[in-house]
Amino acid sequence: MVQTDRETDSFFPLWLFGLLLFLSVCLLLLQLIVYLSWKIRQVEEDVLVENRSAIYRQMNRSADRSKRSVG
Repeated sequence: MVQTDRETDSFFPLWLFGLLLFLSVCLLLLQLIVYLSWKIRQVEEDVLVENRSAIYRQMNRSADRSKRSVG
């Protein structure tokens, strides 16, 4: 079966629309991945800061206990 120009012309905009839709979905997924990785990195930094302050508090408590036991 031979395609006529009219069938090919009607198929081309549909193909172009599908390609543009695919590319826009890919860009949205890429944005989502970048945003989530940035957010995860931000949360990890917050957790590290909290852990450091908790470690310092623990060290200060143990230092205070050792000072009390010595004094």
